[in-house]
Amino acid sequence: MIPQLGGAQLPIPTEVFAKLEAVLDFCAKADLKDSGRYDKLRKELVKGAPEKDLLEIRKTREYKGAYEQTKLELSKPGALRCEPLKAA
Repeated sequence: MIPQLGGAQLPIPTEVFAKLEAVLDFCAKADLKDSGRYDKLRKELVKGAPEKDLLEIRKTREYKGAYEQTKLELSKPGALRCEPLKAA
């Protein structure tokens, strides 16, 4: 299901959006030096989508479930190692 955002639309399903945000949040916390760059990536992910619509998507059961499941998976030892971001 692709989230509908009023006049805008995310080009990815809600579940994928939630998982990507969970990974970006995880890496931002793991790599404080580059946390601003992870935030920039998050903004690029939802570029053009109104914040109020994103908040509505983040309230859905589908988003919350995928986000929490991803967060749980990432908390396991060896699940993911965040590499330092390279300058674009």
